Amino acid sequence: MKLDFEHSADFPGLSPILRVLLVTDGTVTKTLEAYFGEAIEVDVLEHAERTSDAPYPQIDVAVGDHILHRYVRLIGRATRTVYAVAESVAVLEHISQHMRRQLLEEHKGIGELLREGRLETYRELLTANRTAASRWAEPLQVAATASVVTRDYRIYQGGRAVLLIREIFPESLN
Repeated sequence: MKLDFEHSADFPGLSPILRVLLVTDGTVTKTLEAYFGEAIEVDVLEHAERTSDAPYPQIDVAVGDHILHRYVRLIGRATRTVYAVAESVAVLEHISQHMRRQLLEEHKGIGELLREGRLETYRELLTANRTAASRWAEPLQVAATASVVTRDYRIYQGGRAVLLIREIFPESLN
């Protein structure tokens, strides 16, 4: 179910932290750290440079284009709580080798790396939805039928969309 921030009765019914996470244009990792009072680790489940098998028109990627696909979990360092999973697709020709290496080796969130590199970016929220955990259940450590909220957004750098990100949060997060 698509969540309409202005008109949906569902949006106000979400926990305060989920409402903040769905609309923030800052770094999710830092928001989670501030709210839950613990350091957040990025657990990289997949990091692959590959040929795209699907189009991503939101960032002008066609089937056959070279992309960087990344799939991570955001986990509390002390509690080992899984706060979120995130999938991202980056346009390889617009991501430097240095950034690719940092994404893999430093195990940091994309937002953190952009901030540390002092890269000027703009984030555009595309969608927010409520759905069943399904394929995200195992990495989130929830039941497949558990409710999650997702948001899709793209990051622009230098006036062009270079990253497409989907973040998935268990609705039980509060």
